[in-house]
Amino acid sequence: MKRLTTVFLVSLVLGLMFGVSVSAEALLSVHFIDVGQGDAILIDYGQYELLIDGGKGTACSLYLREFVDGPLECIVATHMDADHIGGLDEVLEQYQVNEVWTNGNSHTTAAYYDFRNACIAEGCRMNEARRNDTIALGNLSMTVLHPSYLVSDRNCNSVVLLFSFMECDFLFTGDIDQSVESTLESCGLLPDIDVLKVAHHGSRSSTSEQFLSAVTPWISIISVGATNPYGHPTQDVLQRIGCAVPSSLILRTDIHGTIILSVGADGRGYRTTTRVAPIEAACNDRGSDNNIGNGVPCNCNGPDLNCGDFSTHAEAQACYDYCISLGYGDVFGLDGDNDGSACESLP
Repeated sequence: MKRLTTVFLVSLVLGLMFGVSVSAEALLSVHFIDVGQGDAILIDYGQYELLIDGGKGTACSLYLREFVDGPLECIVATHMDADHIGGLDEVLEQYQVNEVWTNGNSHTTAAYYDFRNACIAEGCRMNEARRNDTIALGNLSMTVLHPSYLVSDRNCNSVVLLFSFMECDFLFTGDIDQSVESTLESCGLLPDIDVLKVAHHGSRSSTSEQFLSAVTPWISIISVGATNPYGHPTQDVLQRIGCAVPSSLILRTDIHGTIILSVGADGRGYRTTTRVAPIEAACNDRGSDNNIGNGVPCNCNGPDLNCGDFSTHAEAQACYDYCISLGYGDVFGLDGDNDGSACESLP
């Protein structure tokens, strides 16, 4: 797997620089769809398509229109939280779906009942995913690593999938926490991978350094809303990625939009759809301050800053750029209109 990783990343960066679109020569593409605070991942393999989760609302079903040709072969609902299944009833209504995989959990929310009723109306084949099951996509398949049985915590019951295509390995983690990560490692189920879908939108309770050291992802994808009440992704997780896998790349849907990774006949992968550069993960002393001017310490871990703490636009911009470069995003909310320019009212 790692023999082609360097080529994979070089091609990915070139795609970023030149805004490469999905190539007709791509044999397979994996779309991490920007659905705000939620997960939705499309795997497109020629005439076959598989969807992992559907976010909330209609963003996912609208996005699929360009890529689903014929039936949607499979939907995997990793667990029953609304930010993962809330948009799947719309997908089931809009597309012919051949089969659905879930972890078998039920729930008492409106999102769950809408999803369940849409599955019944569709009449598609229903399956419960358990460890070592395989889910087919044409002549390809992905392996279920978790769960082996259900527990009381919905997030810990998330379906975890390992998918390999040519020399590129993907790990999709739902919203598992560190206890599940530890179980997967102790069972010897965590291989070296290329691409990690970071669990639970970058929650502090997931993505331990031990887990990262086991899977060593070259690319970490965080599916997260630009504004969310949870502080996702947490600075702890960004720090862990940088320390456990130095110089790996972080891509975030709140910064990069929909993220597409494609693999062509030569095994090369590349990034598409946006000109925003990937974030190179860094391991930094969380207690250090970056004094960006006028004695103002810009520590992306806090305390909070606002535009009134800076004397000039240049100082605010330096702090904004610094935190963006470390993968924290606009942690202080200095760019109110999301145009990349911080505190524009300052001189």
